[in-house]
Amino acid sequence: MNDKAQNPKLKDKNAEGKQKPNKRNRDEEKYDLEERTAVFGEKIIDFVKTLPDNVINRELIRQLVKAGTSVGANYLAP
Repeated sequence: MNDKAQNPKLKDKNAEGKQKPNKRNRDEEKYDLEERTAVFGEKIIDFVKTLPDNVINRELIRQLVKAGTSVGANYLAP
């Protein structure tokens, strides 16, 4: 017996009855990680702007901005 007959989750259609995208469609629908990491960094910067600037927060803000923006800076597109 093949896998599709044994496992109903391995059908050619998804739960809504729509045809699953083929490989080409999936590649076109990939998440744009370069864009997402850039937006993430921007959101980190926007967030830390809302925090009070004091002696305690200053170093934490600096570290958070460095860590949050380094994700996008170190992302290498395939």
